[in-house]
Amino acid sequence: MDFEAKEILFHEFINVLSIKYPYAPALTYNGQTMNYTDLRVMSDRCSILLRKAGVKKGDKVAIWGYNSSSWVVTFLGITGAGAVAGFMNYALKADDITALLKSIDASWMVLGNNTVSMQSEEKAVEAAANAGIPKDRIIKMSDLINECTTMELYTEDMDNLFEIRSEIKPRDTQLIIFTTGTSSFPKAAQLSSYSCINDARCFAEYLFRHGKREDSGILIALPMFHSFGLLMLLFALTKGNHIYLPVDFMSDSIIKILGENQVSDMVAVGAIYGRLIEHPDFDAKVAGKMRYCVVGGSFSTKAMFLRYENAFCGTKFLNGYGQTETSPMISVGLPGESLDLRATRVGHPLPGLDVRIWSKEKGFLPAGEEGEIVVKGYNVMNGYYGLPEESQPFDEDGYLHTQDLGVIDEEGFLQITGRIKDIIIRCGENISPSEIEMILMEDENLTAVKVMGAPHSEWGESVEACIVVRDEGTFDEEATKAKLKSRIASFKIPSHFFIYSGFPYNSNEKLDQRSLRDDMMKRLNVCHMQETLVKGIQILSLSLNEQIYSVSFLGPMVRGLMKEFKYDDQMCDRVTREMKVVLGQQVLDAEQIEEDVRIKVVLMPDVVRISFTTGMQESVYEATKKAPNVSAVPTELGDRNSVNVLKNGEVEYCIDYRYPSDFRAVEFLVKAKA
Repeated sequence: MDFEAKEILFHEFINVLSIKYPYAPALTYNGQTMNYTDLRVMSDRCSILLRKAGVKKGDKVAIWGYNSSSWVVTFLGITGAGAVAGFMNYALKADDITALLKSIDASWMVLGNNTVSMQSEEKAVEAAANAGIPKDRIIKMSDLINECTTMELYTEDMDNLFEIRSEIKPRDTQLIIFTTGTSSFPKAAQLSSYSCINDARCFAEYLFRHGKREDSGILIALPMFHSFGLLMLLFALTKGNHIYLPVDFMSDSIIKILGENQVSDMVAVGAIYGRLIEHPDFDAKVAGKMRYCVVGGSFSTKAMFLRYENAFCGTKFLNGYGQTETSPMISVGLPGESLDLRATRVGHPLPGLDVRIWSKEKGFLPAGEEGEIVVKGYNVMNGYYGLPEESQPFDEDGYLHTQDLGVIDEEGFLQITGRIKDIIIRCGENISPSEIEMILMEDENLTAVKVMGAPHSEWGESVEACIVVRDEGTFDEEATKAKLKSRIASFKIPSHFFIYSGFPYNSNEKLDQRSLRDDMMKRLNVCHMQETLVKGIQILSLSLNEQIYSVSFLGPMVRGLMKEFKYDDQMCDRVTREMKVVLGQQVLDAEQIEEDVRIKVVLMPDVVRISFTTGMQESVYEATKKAPNVSAVPTELGDRNSVNVLKNGEVEYCIDYRYPSDFRAVEFLVKAKA
């Protein structure tokens, strides 16, 4: 597919859409719907009001608020007035916002609802004032939007606006979005309407190559201050979609929208999809009704990808790759590609982009070799605001160096293999370990701290802390977390604190991070098992799709685990025999009716529960230590794909099925230290 980038501004983009789809619904938030004409008129009025207030071309105007239609209108109003919109994370503390505002020389603030203002509007205003923004330049978003709703557009106002807009160029910086690099302080990526709109246009054309308006809606459960949230907004507008913005990202809010409206597509991080599956109304209101679900931040395993597609019943999950510096999309998997490719690769690079693999020693690398991903093209940023040329991530040929490691195979598919930069990505949030380490080291009881990310089935990565404590008896984990909560956003707080008498060092007296990480992962595995044992642990999730996989391992595996939980031989024989009979019939039925078979085994200290699902039919076999029985028992399955085995009340080892090979379970015996 060929793609031609266009020289287009945000206000021109909205004007074209309002002509093309004048009365089609554009945005729905909190029950209120705005059509494409409303969106254009409101954003034009917002631009006029901001100019009358004194906003000039090139001024940095920060937006600090939750997702809403008002947020979208404000963003379009700022850029339409010739100013630069600075997107602020609504979850940050006041001091963090002050520092970010100073770093981009912000001279205006549009203040919406955020975590600070919801507690104290005075503190939110103070955060902007401490950055040097005069109080008469701190505008309440609600006041701005109310005035937009009631004002009239006069010819003189529009003439002045046209004159101002004639001075704006599509490749000028019109957005600043913060991204976390290897240092603790975020970098300010400068984006243009040219980079953002063309990235969204190409993404839309690449996925849907027909140019027709989409009659059904799309739900966006991503923060708009993130570049991916903005991309999905522009992507949906490009297609003339009806966009639904939930008032929050809780399952109740999302399922209510999905159940009451014609919504076929959705975008969210993996953790949100995981919570939806567990909601009691999921099967009735969501499963089987969605077309595509786009993942903001990839799943950690192929098994997780399979689990979500099975639960959504026919929905295709799409995985991609990008970063804020590239507006942000670089590549994306297509719906027609196999699940294996969509789960383990991030698709082909978008048309029109020059994406290569590079090595400092060898230069550009051939297919199949690992190196740094570099990008050049229409979606690349204008550089980091405030940093000198030598600190910018571009080489002399104009390629952006992503600091991500990857491989492009012979067929052109891109696979992400690691990161050069030392950051943790949790639910799409970039987290700098050094920021957390610096605050923890303020505690005089801690002599060393190392914060690292660990693979997580839903979040992508979790934040974990390894610490060396002077007096272990006086360390209070909950008090430490409370202190962190007062200083940093909640998503940055470590899930666990692992205490060491001392860290391992190599011969050069440098921290042996690999050894420390290996030990931390063993401890973390034990923690996960201990935390989930009481619920019952899912030890297998296997899908048989149009072919029969070997299932002979199920019998001896379940028998062995039952023995560990002190089931007697007669009970073990009875359960495994009945399980094989039911399983054999389920597989036979699936072969005849060409439907999927889904098998789940849950083992608890006193109960073995095995469920078989064919199409929409489910049968459950459940045995207790007293007597087995077959009945349709409601199942409450945990999210883990692991089993914990106890000996003498202590963890002896665990068997982990999170990394199956070709969807056949493979045993990984992990020796666990208490």
